[in-house]
Amino acid sequence: MKSITIHQIEDDINKKLNELARKKKMSLNKTVKYLLRKALGLESDVKEIRRKDFSEFLGVWNKNDLNSFKKATADFDKIAKEDWK
Repeated sequence: MKSITIHQIEDDINKKLNELARKKKMSLNKTVKYLLRKALGLESDVKEIRRKDFSEFLGVWNKNDLNSFKKATADFDKIAKEDWK
């Protein structure tokens, strides 16, 4: 994979790039790559870019998985007042 360096980025472009990165909750590098892919017609979905990063290592839960986890850990949300006297 190649790397590039862009020199002398104008302040208004820099400001907009950083705003978009914060909005999309992505790094500046990923934001620039996202914009390049979108401009070149290669990809347009931010979620797809983010999903490629770690899902193979972490897995992804569906609603049933989440509901099962919440049910199994519901007791952790209870506070036994007698334990805090």
